[in-house]
Amino acid sequence: MPKKGENIYKRKDGRWEGRYIKARTSTGKIVYGYVYSKTYRETKIKLKEKSSNINRFTQPQTQLFATIASEWFESIKAYTKISTQNKYYNLLTLYILPQYGKQTFDAITYEFIESYCRFLLKSGGKKEQGLSSKTVNDVLSIIRNITKFASKKGIYVACDPSAIQVKQDSKPIRVLNIVEQKQLCTYILQNPDPCNIGILVCLFTGLRIGEICALRWEDISLSEQTIYIHQTLQRIQNLSDNIPKTKIIITTPKSASMYKTHQFQITQKAFPILFSLYNIFCEVTPTVFSIW
Repeated sequence: MPKKGENIYKRKDGRWEGRYIKARTSTGKIVYGYVYSKTYRETKIKLKEKSSNINRFTQPQTQLFATIASEWFESIKAYTKISTQNKYYNLLTLYILPQYGKQTFDAITYEFIESYCRFLLKSGGKKEQGLSSKTVNDVLSIIRNITKFASKKGIYVACDPSAIQVKQDSKPIRVLNIVEQKQLCTYILQNPDPCNIGILVCLFTGLRIGEICALRWEDISLSEQTIYIHQTLQRIQNLSDNIPKTKIIITTPKSASMYKTHQFQITQKAFPILFSLYNIFCEVTPTVFSIW
């Protein structure tokens, strides 16, 4: 049992929560900080470490969340892809800045963030029918990154959002059974156009659609029956004022490795089809599946 005056309690979710005085506002109001662990002992250790550093922020700075969010967004552009930047921009614009933009970091508490996550799950989105748990987790991830960025700049942050969790819904994945795969292969082999062969390659190699769309003939070695993946194709939102609203870009693959190979081992029937496709289209277009 926790001793009186320790401010350590066991939560309903099974975790232990420790509360400490983190700072005081300019008006003298106490601002509490929180730590969380799976055991009472771990919470007590964390609480002791945090309490020993309460003098780190003598006066909470009144930086607006929107100002720091803008600085954070600019800082990540050097090491993130354009598609990732677009995703972060949309989440910031639609779900984060309208609620957090005019708030200071000393006012963004654990309860504030948790209640807003519940709101997004229940009533978020244009139709107010709630957002998926995946989207809310993405929103929460950005909030965590911005608060960490603010903390590194020496700005007082009222709570640690990493303690807030949103349960991820797991949806069953529809997978083609053996009979359906055979039916699909039969149709593709009877209708061997670039688009259909692209589906066949996807089925038997596990390549992403963007990687298949970016394939060039020099990436395929028919003698080795090997496909070399160097890049991926994406259609992304065009955030500038120019028309059209989207644009196509060629970038590095999504996986951590900048260069990877996939063995092209489909069927004895499929390989001649790709070979025939090569003879027909290699001189017409540099890309394999240009119809995509």
